[in-house]
Amino acid sequence: MQYIVQNENDYFSQSGLATLELDEGLTIVRFNDELSKITGIPEPVLSGMKWNDLIAYYNPCSKRGENLYIKWGMKTPTGKFWCWQKYKKPRRIFSATVKYDWIQRIYYATLYDISDQISPDKLVTDGGIITDVIADSVKGAMAYHDSDGIIRFASREICSMAGLSSRDIIGRHISDFFEHKLVEKWIYLMNEKNCEVPGYLEFNTSRSHSHVRAFHLIATPRLFMGRDGSVAGCMFIFADITELKHHEYKLKISDEKYSKAFHASPAPSIITTLKDGKFIEVNESYARLVGYSKEELIGETTTSISFIVNREEREKFLEELMVNGKLSDYETQVYSRVKGVRTFSLSAEIIELQGEQCIILVGYDVTDQIRLEKEVLTITGRERYKIGQYLHDDLGQHIVGIEAMCAILENRMKSHNSPDVDMLEDICEYLREAHEKARNMAGGLCPVRLEENGLSSAIEELSQKISKMYNMNCEYHNYNSNIKIYNSQIAINMYYIVREAVNNAIKHGKADRIEITYSSSTDTIFILVRDYGDGFDITKNESSGMGLSLIKYRARAIGGSVDIESEPGSGTSVLLKFPMINNKKNEWDWKQKTYEEIASIYRR
Repeated sequence: MQYIVQNENDYFSQSGLATLELDEGLTIVRFNDELSKITGIPEPVLSGMKWNDLIAYYNPCSKRGENLYIKWGMKTPTGKFWCWQKYKKPRRIFSATVKYDWIQRIYYATLYDISDQISPDKLVTDGGIITDVIADSVKGAMAYHDSDGIIRFASREICSMAGLSSRDIIGRHISDFFEHKLVEKWIYLMNEKNCEVPGYLEFNTSRSHSHVRAFHLIATPRLFMGRDGSVAGCMFIFADITELKHHEYKLKISDEKYSKAFHASPAPSIITTLKDGKFIEVNESYARLVGYSKEELIGETTTSISFIVNREEREKFLEELMVNGKLSDYETQVYSRVKGVRTFSLSAEIIELQGEQCIILVGYDVTDQIRLEKEVLTITGRERYKIGQYLHDDLGQHIVGIEAMCAILENRMKSHNSPDVDMLEDICEYLREAHEKARNMAGGLCPVRLEENGLSSAIEELSQKISKMYNMNCEYHNYNSNIKIYNSQIAINMYYIVREAVNNAIKHGKADRIEITYSSSTDTIFILVRDYGDGFDITKNESSGMGLSLIKYRARAIGGSVDIESEPGSGTSVLLKFPMINNKKNEWDWKQKTYEEIASIYRR
């Protein structure tokens, strides 16, 4: 017995908590100094004080609490629960642990002040609920209702969410704030099938309740049990997700609009992953183009169906897309199981879907458009050549003939001392000027005469004229002396591309030096026009004016391509690339028409 007393004395002095001993009548018979500290009650007053005069508690206790005192006739709950100190302002909340010694008929209790630790997480994991006290100090959006659905407690945050005071909320039924069907289902679940209560619930305020501000909540429920073991009520920790739901709704509407536009678009459109080109979504236009069904494409990659035919072109497309984030009007050849190889103008942008970088791509089949443009250029070039030939070989010869006759007549008039010799000399001078203008006009309409001096000679002549006319250094380097362009249309358009690039360098770039390089590789002919002028920002649309658009137009029409690079202060480079495979005599070359055939057109 002495051993037991000694252990109890050690327990009282060393526990570190407010510790007390109660007799069967719940009178305090022993306590340590910590009890006086946390309650603020002097030791003489505490001695002999009744437990129920010091502490107040409110059931329900949690399921974890020991409610055996009802069964065994105890006078106070044992186990762990929350309570508060009576007659104390502001109220202090204690976590209490009470144990009954059946041998000595004594209660042992400890109290721990948790007033400054109350939080929603603490509330649902500790041993009980005290609605009258936590309202004074709890932090967080919380509310408690009883088993009938009557609200007994609402925190300040909940009142703020609803736009009401606590007096307008407490005592009312939860159906006054939420949809009736939802409330009925919840009350039934809580009271009849509480083992099936989910970990969280979502609540919308009812639209019929105009007195409540519309809001959407996600709630974590915590059931509390009564003395008889039935559900006494439920505590909820709320999180306001109204804004999130609003954004979700807007996103849903936006997604629906986008989805409808995406699938209804007449332009072939796809979404693929950036990493491996795997198809995520395709529209019907694209499926019809490539000849695969949507089901066949989803999960495949653009490489597996050879969407972009040329591997190097595909790598270049991806490289430029990753650098700029988006591309517009990128022309390349794509494969269609229905139509074969087609030329497409692609526009693409990198987007993020569910945390993964993807490409959204829209393409237009420009094969027929390019063919039409080529035909237009062919017809235009043919007519220009006919006019140039006529000016040079027909009208020019007539003028030369008239000039010769005037020279003979001038000699005769001089021998006869005719007074009209001076007038005839003026006529001869006018004829010479007319002949020179006709020659210049013919040269402008037909600058490249393949059967005479070829494309290289025309570019060299242009270089010399530019140097002389503008008093600047325009250099021409020809590394293609053994290369001949067989088709006049192609040669003339190449010349016009060079001339347009040179004119842009002088007019817009204010260049004082220009280099023109004519070269080739095993499969490509290159013409590079490099100036050392002002340059411009290639990313700005306003910089790509009519001149650059015309250059690209001509290059595309002859089956080539143009790369344009420029930076402010660093000049501009225009590189024409023409595949050797297109340098064939497989098209009707109007240069092969004889002068008689052309001239006969004008005699009809």
